Amino acid sequence: MPIMSRDQGNSPDWYLYEQAVARLLAEMDPGARVEHHVRVIGELSGRPREIDIRVIGAVAGCAVVVAAECKHRRAPVGIDIVEAFLPNSVTSELTLAFSYRRPGSPSRPVVV
Repeated sequence: MPIMSRDQGNSPDWYLYEQAVARLLAEMDPGARVEHHVRVIGELSGRPREIDIRVIGAVAGCAVVVAAECKHRRAPVGIDIVEAFLPNSVTSELTLAFSYRRPGSPSRPVVV
């Protein structure tokens, strides 16, 4: 299924990284709906939240929502950044954090 995303000309590196992660997730499940930069109302906070990537699909006939946060920074991403996203107030069955830099290592995409 195509990725639903806002198109930007001359996109910054972080945006291109998010699009690459969205394409990767879409390739993993061609039947899933992959959305990029989605605004939702936080389940706990009741406030608007932004999800970098949301994947809506099914496992064994049950609907599954995956929320993904992407970080493309020059410096390694600290555990504080990951922990800030994990207990989010966005409804999802699975939460993923993607970082362009692995803590303490050269630049390369990894899943935290």
